[in-house]
Amino acid sequence: MARLTDLFKRRDGRRTERLEVTGRPATFTAFSGDPYSNDVFRAGVDAIARLAAKFLLTPVVRFSDGTSAQGDDRLARLLQVEPNPLMTAYDLLYMQYTHLYLHNNSYVYVHREGGRVVGLYPVHVSHCDYTQDQAGNVYCEFTFANGRAYTLPYRDVIHLRRHFNSADVEGDPNDAIAAGVELADVQNQGIRNAIKTAGSIRGIVHFTQIMSADKLKEQKEAFVKDYLSLENSGGIAAVDQSMEYTPIEQKPLTISKEDQDATKAKIYNYLGIGESIVNSTFTDDEFGAFDEAVIEALALQTELEYTRKIYTPEQIAGGRKIDCSTSRLHFINNARKVELLNSAVPMGVITINQALDLMGLPPIAEDRRIQSLNYASAELVDQYQLFKAGNGAVHSMSGDFAGAPDDDGTENDPTA
Repeated sequence: MARLTDLFKRRDGRRTERLEVTGRPATFTAFSGDPYSNDVFRAGVDAIARLAAKFLLTPVVRFSDGTSAQGDDRLARLLQVEPNPLMTAYDLLYMQYTHLYLHNNSYVYVHREGGRVVGLYPVHVSHCDYTQDQAGNVYCEFTFANGRAYTLPYRDVIHLRRHFNSADVEGDPNDAIAAGVELADVQNQGIRNAIKTAGSIRGIVHFTQIMSADKLKEQKEAFVKDYLSLENSGGIAAVDQSMEYTPIEQKPLTISKEDQDATKAKIYNYLGIGESIVNSTFTDDEFGAFDEAVIEALALQTELEYTRKIYTPEQIAGGRKIDCSTSRLHFINNARKVELLNSAVPMGVITINQALDLMGLPPIAEDRRIQSLNYASAELVDQYQLFKAGNGAVHSMSGDFAGAPDDDGTENDPTA
């Protein structure tokens, strides 16, 4: 495996020009602020990335008869276990979605050798220009934080976008939330400063003796050092008859809980999540709404982009795709699980091992499907209704319904 720095090579010998697009120029520049340093914004992004990193990416082949099968096992291992020597599949997806919500753009380089995908690498850049050659091929001119620049074919870059509006290639910058993040930071600083100043001393010192300007300045600095600095944790100043100290009442500005909650809600709304998702106190309905509004959209975007960048158009036309499953995310509490099993198991919808997996229990050696005798296949029901109507098929079907359910849900007596 080549080193990471060797993967990004500038393609020499090709003539390129800036990619002409409508709207905003085809240029990405990382958000000038640092929203990730704010605890509220980071907690929201982390909640989304932690959940979305559970996606299960699987190469599949869909046949013309509607059936499907898993594709290349080697590619499946890259997508599900180790996309590159530096990280796991969870790490790759976590970083990809973190970059997406921080910058509204995220990049993953698809490294190929001999036409086969051998690695997937997240690319963290500070700037990107798009160019195209005379043949119409698009390239990404990445500039990294260390100032180094690399060129990659856009065909080999998995590019997820958020707030995709004013440009043809890039998602819009995160400037819209800059004021909200700044407000949250000011609130944090205000609380910190209020705590610091609450135990400090403020007042006016009146010296009863006449002093020179230099001596007065020296006495003032000594008083400030001894009593007004943050090191004076006692909050008491001792004076003699040579001076008079008049304290000034301090009323530090405090931030109400309502104001803090409003700022949190502003940031969380921008990210599309609720506070219950961040602190993991969500109900079934709350997680269901989050799953439908955020998770399913991310899964669809991921599935489409991975498919079109990993496979060629001919392979896609032949039925190959990357399936992005959210099965590892679906949340349901124990009471609802029992309710689901009470309905699904008797109908034969799920197997015993599927039921055990739903309850978090180990599987049995020989999986099987069980079903209540109160349920029958649609074909048997049709035949049974014809049999009950006595339409001449009695002699040929009479043996098929021994033990079959009656309309009232009970079983026939085979000896009757």
